[in-house]
Amino acid sequence: MDASTTSLLGLPAFQATSPLQSFAIFVNFFFPALALIVVIVRVAGRVAARQLAADDWLVCVAMLMSVAETIISYFCTSNIPPRFRL
Repeated sequence: MDASTTSLLGLPAFQATSPLQSFAIFVNFFFPALALIVVIVRVAGRVAARQLAADDWLVCVAMLMSVAETIISYFCTSNIPPRFRL
């Protein structure tokens, strides 16, 4: 296998041709991106008001885990072999 047919994880690279798969990839990135914007605005407001508390740190940790989950989900969703697609 050459570099053009493998993904970062060494798995065969497949194109997201199924409409359902394309929608799943869209949802996988859209909602975490929206949540990231909300968390940034929340933390910026709390920092400006000098009211940053433990719950804000927990929200930031949860957002980091959500970003990690989004990346892992992308690799799982984008590498579905054609024979398993709906």
